[in-house]
Amino acid sequence: MTTMKKLCFLLLYALLPFASHAQKYTVPFHQLSPNDGLSQGYVKTMFQDSRGFMWFGTRDGLNRYDGYEFKVYKKVLGDSCSLNSNVILSLAEDSGGKLWIGAVGGLYRFDPLTECFEHFQDTLSKKVPRIFSIYIDAKGLLWLGTRHLGLQVFNPATRHFTSFGLPKSEIQQITENASQRYLWLLTDNPAQRVEIFDKEQRKIVTSQYPLKSMGHSPVQAAQSPDGKHYVYQLGKDLSQIIRFNPLTGKTQTFQIPPAPCGVARDQQLAFRRIYHFFVDKQGFFWQFTPQGLLCFDLQKQQLKGCYNFSPTATVENLNLLVDRSGLVWISTAGQGVGVFHPKAGRVQNFSPKKNAPYSLSFKGVRVIHEDTHKRLWVGGYTGLDVFAPNVAEVHHFAGNLQQSDKLLHGLNAEAICEDADGQLWVAAFAEGLFRLDYDHGRLMRVVPKDTVMRLHYIFDIITGVAPHTLWLSTSRGLQKLDTRTHSYTFYKHESGNPRSLPLGFLFALYRDQKGTMWVGSEQGGFARFDTTTQTFTRFTHQPGKANSLSHNNVHAFYEDKAGNFWIATGGGGLNLFDREKLTFKHYTQKDGLPNNVVNGILEDEEGNLWLSTNQGIAKFDPQAETFINFDQRDGLQANEFNRHAYFKNKDGRMFFGGVNGVSAFYPQDLKKNEFVPPIVITKFKKLNQEISLCQVINEEQELELSHKDAIISFEFAALNFYQSDKNQYAYKLEGLHKEWVQLGTHRDITFANLAPGSYTLRVKAANNDGVWNEQGLTLKIRVTPPWWATTWFRLGAVLLILLVIVMGYSWRLQQAKRTRLQLEQLVDERTRELKKLNHTKDRFFGIIAHDLRGPLASFQQVNYLLNHYIKKQDMEKVQTVSEQIDTTAKKLNRLLNNLLDWAMVQQNSVIPQPEELDLHQQVQDCMAVYQGSLDLHQIQIENKVPEGQVLWADPHSVTSLIQNLIGNATKFTPDGGNIEVTAQYRDDELVLAIKDSGVGMDAATLKQMFELSGKKSREGLRGEQGVGLGLTLCQEFARLNNATLTADSQPNEGTTFYVTFREQKTPINQQNASTLLEG
Repeated sequence: MTTMKKLCFLLLYALLPFASHAQKYTVPFHQLSPNDGLSQGYVKTMFQDSRGFMWFGTRDGLNRYDGYEFKVYKKVLGDSCSLNSNVILSLAEDSGGKLWIGAVGGLYRFDPLTECFEHFQDTLSKKVPRIFSIYIDAKGLLWLGTRHLGLQVFNPATRHFTSFGLPKSEIQQITENASQRYLWLLTDNPAQRVEIFDKEQRKIVTSQYPLKSMGHSPVQAAQSPDGKHYVYQLGKDLSQIIRFNPLTGKTQTFQIPPAPCGVARDQQLAFRRIYHFFVDKQGFFWQFTPQGLLCFDLQKQQLKGCYNFSPTATVENLNLLVDRSGLVWISTAGQGVGVFHPKAGRVQNFSPKKNAPYSLSFKGVRVIHEDTHKRLWVGGYTGLDVFAPNVAEVHHFAGNLQQSDKLLHGLNAEAICEDADGQLWVAAFAEGLFRLDYDHGRLMRVVPKDTVMRLHYIFDIITGVAPHTLWLSTSRGLQKLDTRTHSYTFYKHESGNPRSLPLGFLFALYRDQKGTMWVGSEQGGFARFDTTTQTFTRFTHQPGKANSLSHNNVHAFYEDKAGNFWIATGGGGLNLFDREKLTFKHYTQKDGLPNNVVNGILEDEEGNLWLSTNQGIAKFDPQAETFINFDQRDGLQANEFNRHAYFKNKDGRMFFGGVNGVSAFYPQDLKKNEFVPPIVITKFKKLNQEISLCQVINEEQELELSHKDAIISFEFAALNFYQSDKNQYAYKLEGLHKEWVQLGTHRDITFANLAPGSYTLRVKAANNDGVWNEQGLTLKIRVTPPWWATTWFRLGAVLLILLVIVMGYSWRLQQAKRTRLQLEQLVDERTRELKKLNHTKDRFFGIIAHDLRGPLASFQQVNYLLNHYIKKQDMEKVQTVSEQIDTTAKKLNRLLNNLLDWAMVQQNSVIPQPEELDLHQQVQDCMAVYQGSLDLHQIQIENKVPEGQVLWADPHSVTSLIQNLIGNATKFTPDGGNIEVTAQYRDDELVLAIKDSGVGMDAATLKQMFELSGKKSREGLRGEQGVGLGLTLCQEFARLNNATLTADSQPNEGTTFYVTFREQKTPINQQNASTLLEG
C-alpha cells in the first residue's frame, strides 16, 4: 500500500478537551492524491476563491477542485492561453474575480470565464523570477515576494513592474497594516524574519520589534476578527503564542494550556514539521504537534480541540488552510492534500487492537449493556468483555469506561439482562442462558429441566413483571423462566391457532410503559401478548394493504416519551404503529432512511430517534419527519450495525455495535453541517461537445443559443467539500417547468429541442446534511428563432402581403369580368345537368311504377288461384302456383335490392371498407349464385382467374359488381352457350373480364347501357325482366373501388365487360371514397 493510500486512514482519534479522563474520538479524514485526479502530490500553495472553488498549486500544474473532481491547468504547446510554467508557488484573487498565479518564470492572470491565462514578465530582469507570495492592495496593485529579486510591485493598468531589490531573502508572505502605508514582509531569513516596507518612501524601515528565528518555528501575519493585523510566532518553550505589531512593538503572549495530545512511545510522528502553525480568519491558532493538530481560540484564550493522528508514515506537512465551511486542509510535500472537519462529530470506537490488552477481544458485537455499577458489557461472536469505570489506566479507554476484563472466550453472547436484584443474565445463541458472577469472574449455566428446552437458540431476554421471572425469545418459541426453580412455561406457534405465537425465530422482546409485552418474529411479523388470556394478537404484512406492517422480519420495538410506538424491521424500514387504530405508517429509503434494515432504536433528550442500520446510523426527527444520516466517514466503526447491539446509558451516551466493534457518542456531538454551499456551473455542453460559457454569454449575461442547438447540458457542483457525494440538487427551467425537479445526488441536466424564447434556469443545492441553498444559481437563457420566425422577417412578410393585396386587387378587377362570363357558362352547364338529373329521377320513379306494379299484380292473381286450387284440393296446381310465387318473390327481392343499392350510392351512404380479397374465390362464390340457372340452360361458365390472386377492395361492393355482371351475361347467353371470367395484369392495373357468347349489341345500345336517363330495361332471351339499374350500379361500385367499368360488344358475337382495378398499396380511406362518390 502506498504512503498516500495509507494516509487515507491517518486520523483515528481526537481528544475531547477538558474531560476529567481524556476520551479519544475518531474524526473523519479524507486524503486527495494523484489517484483522485490531483496533478501532483507536492502541493506548495492552497487557495479558496470568491466562488468557493479550492485551488492547489503543485510542481506540475494548477488544480481546481469542486468536491467531485479536479480540473488541471498545465502548459500546452502551441496554446497561447495556457500556462508557460507548471511550477506554481503562490495564488491570490483580485476584486474582479481574476486569479493571479505566481510561478517559476513569472506572473499569470487567469480569467475564470474564458479560462485563459495571460502571462506578465519583467522584461528588464535577467533572472528567472520565482514569485512565492502575492498581496493585492486596495488600489489593485500587486506586491510580489520573490527569491533573489526582492520585493516587486506590478500595476495591471500599465502592465509595468517595479523592482526594489530588497530584501534579498525569500519573501514568504506579504500583508499591510491598517493605515495601508506599510507592508510587512515575512521572510525565511533567520536573522530577520519580519521586514517593514514604507510604500510612500519606497524603502525598508526599521522594525520596532526585530523578531529573530526561534529554532525552526515560522512566523505568520494574520488579520484578527476585529480587523487588526498582527504577526505571530511561538515562544521559546513552544507553549506560548507571541502576537505583536512590528510597527509599534506592542506584544501579547498567550499561554497554551497542557493538552491531551501526548504521543505514545511506540507511535511514530504524524508530522515532520512539528510546531508549524497557522492562524485562520476566525482567530483560531492551529499548531502541528508530534501526533496531530492543536487548535487554540485566541479570543477566548482557551483550547478548542486537539486532533490526534495515528499515521502509518510521517507526513511532510507544508501548509494549512481553513475554508469557509470550517474544513481544515493540509498540504504536503509529495502526499497530496488531507482534509478533515473538526465539527463533524465526536465518536469513540471500541475495537480489537493488536498488543493492546484493554481492547475488545472480538469484532462482531451482538449486545451492549451498562449495569447499575456503570460497567459496560459488550458481547458478541466469541466473547464477552466488560469495561470498568474509574480506573487509572487510560492507555486505550478514557472517562468512565477504561479497563477491559475478558471473562470468557468462544461465547456467542446475544442478550444481557439485569434483574431487580442486580443479577446479570447472559443469553448465548447456542450455549444457553448464564448467570454471571462478576466477583469471581464466572458464568454459570442455567440448565433447563426439560431437555427439549436445551436445544433452543436464545435471541433476546427481558425481566418479567413478577419477581424472579425472565422471558426468553428463542428459535422455537417463547419461554417464561422461574429463576429460583429453573422451571419453564413454553409458548409456541400453532399452525391452526391464530391466537398463538407468530411463525419463525423470535428476535425481539419488549415491554411498553403499560406493561404490555410484544414479541417480534423473523418471518411472522409481531404479536401482542395478553397475560390474562395467555393469547397472542398477531400483526403481519398484508400485500396490497398500505397501512399494514411493512415487513414481517421484526428486529426491535421502542416506545418514545410521547407514547409513540415504533417498530424496526429487517427490510421494511421504520414503522409507526397506532395501537388504537391498529394501522402502520412507514419510513423507508425513499423518505431518507439510509437502509431499510433497521437494527436498533434509541431516543435522545430532544425526542429524536437514532436508528442503526446496515448503512450507518440515522437521526430521525419524528416531528419534521426528516433524516440526517451518518456513516463510517463520520467516524463510525463501520457502515453495518447488528441487531440487539444498542444501548443508552443514564448520561445520555449512546452505544451501537456492529461488524467492527462499538461506536459510542453523545447525540449532541454529532452535529449537523450548517454550511450553505455555493453553487457553480462546472461544465456546459452543446451537442455533447464541452464549450466555455463565455462563448455563448452575451452582454446581458444571458446564455444565447440558436434554434439549431438541439441538445444542451449543464453540470454543476455545490461547493460543500465534506462528503460531497451526499450533496443534493434540484432545478427548474422557468418557461418550461412550474415545479422544482428533484435530482437527488445527480448534478447534471440535459435539455433537448427548446422552443425559441426566453427561459430562466434556477438550480438549488443542499449539503451532505440537507441544508439547502434556496437562493441558488440563476442563469437566463435565450433561444433565438430561425430567420423565418424573426420579427424583421415577419414585418417584411406583412409588407409583402400588403403589396400583393394591392396588386391582387387590381388584377382581381380585371378578372371579375372574365369570371362573370365563366359563371354564366357554368350556370348554363349546371342547368343542363339539373335537367338531366330531373329526367333521371323521373325515369327512376317510372321504373318503380312500372316494374313494381307487375309483381304486385301477379301476387294478387296468384293469391286468387292459390285459394281456388286449395279448395278443389288440386295439389299439382297448388305446387305450380307456389313455384310462380317463389319466382315472383325472387324477382321482387332483386328489384328492391338494386333499388336500395342505387339509392344509397346516390346519397353517398356507401362507405367502402377495403380489405385483402382472394379474387378467384370471390368469383367462384358469385358463380354459385347462378349455378342453378346455368345448369338449367346448359350454359358453361369457367373461372380462369388465377388461384391466390389478391385484390384490395371492398368485399360487399365487389361481390355485387361481379354478381350483376355474371347475372347479365347469363340473361343474354343462349342455351348451350358459355361464359368466361379472367383476370390479368396490364401494366400496373388488374383487369377483370367477364365474357359471354350471347346476342351482343350494337354501338348505340352499348352507349346507352351506362345511362339511367332514357334507358329501358332489355328483356332477356328467356323473357327475364329488369329495372335497368344493374349496369349503372356496377359502374358506381367500380368507382367506389377506384376502378373503371367498360364493355366491348358486337351483335351476335357476345359481350365482354372489363373491370379495371388500379393497384392499391394502401387501403382506400373514407376521404377517397367520398371523392369517388362525388366524382
